[in-house]
Amino acid sequence: MDDDRAAIACLVYAYAERLDAGDLDGVAALFADATVRGERSRTTRQGVAEIAAFYHATVILRGGSPCTRHVVTNLRIDVDAGGMTAASRCAFTVLQGASGAAVAGDSRRPLSRPLRARPGEMGVRRAARIVTDLVGDLRWHVRR
Repeated sequence: MDDDRAAIACLVYAYAERLDAGDLDGVAALFADATVRGERSRTTRQGVAEIAAFYHATVILRGGSPCTRHVVTNLRIDVDAGGMTAASRCAFTVLQGASGAAVAGDSRRPLSRPLRARPGEMGVRRAARIVTDLVGDLRWHVRR
C-alpha cells in the first residue's frame, strides 16, 4: 500500500512538473489510458494524440514554457483494500510568471491498475476533475 501511495504521488507531481516544463506531450502520456471530458465543453478526448492536441491548442508556451509553477499541496490518496483502484485529491496553486496572477483549486484523480505493461505501475483511468475556485488573469496562460 505504501508503494502504491508513493507511485500515485509521483504521478500527481509528474503532471505538475511536465506542464511547468512545457512538456505537453509528456502530460498527455500520463493520460494514455484515460478518457478526458472537458468540464465546460463536455468534449471527450481519448488517447495520447487527442489529449496532446488539446494541451497544444490550449496552453500558451513562450520559449517552450508556459511560465507557470504548479504548487501541489494537501495530497490525499485512498487505495482500495485489494489495491486495484485508488483515488487522489490535492489542492493546487498555479503561479504565472507572465502576468503575476495566480489560479488555485483542487484536483481529483481516479486511478486504477493494471493500466501499463509493467506490473506495479499506476495509471489514470479517467482524467482528473479539476475545479478552479480562485482565478486570476489567465490570458498569458491559456487560450479560451
